[in-house]
Amino acid sequence: MERDLYGFGGWLILFSIGLGILTPLVEIASVYPMLFGAESIFFEAQIENWSLFRVIFTLFVAGEIALFTYTCYRLINVYNPETVRITRIVIWVSALVLPALGIFILAQFLGMPFGDLFAASYEESPFELIRPLIWAGIWTAYFSMSERVRQTYLESRDGETEEVFT
Repeated sequence: MERDLYGFGGWLILFSIGLGILTPLVEIASVYPMLFGAESIFFEAQIENWSLFRVIFTLFVAGEIALFTYTCYRLINVYNPETVRITRIVIWVSALVLPALGIFILAQFLGMPFGDLFAASYEESPFELIRPLIWAGIWTAYFSMSERVRQTYLESRDGETEEVFT
């Protein structure tokens, strides 16, 4: 086993910085104006139960951040196949489920059909709809083909590679 390809390093560090630090910062920066900044005036006028919405959406964002933090913790500290499974699931949940869930919560409080708000959210920039899928595809491929991932998380002590999706 090559020691330079074992352990938390290389692209795993870049992935963890992106997932555990940059993504939460971007999420907070995009949600803060809606909940507490200048945009909140518009939303407060549109949402009948503004206080409840702010609490629920803040908890939603906190849940996202906790999920990303947990995933990064696993990547750094828990070297087993389950970490790879969890990471792949989180990658796809963050690409497909979380954006839709955020729009769903907003639609419920605005009293709009989910489909209408979803379409309006991506109307000006349709690439934003497929960008997370590209991101998820690239990182899934990395976690499937990386020698570092295989040696760190998937190889047992006797050198046999364990299957991740058994």
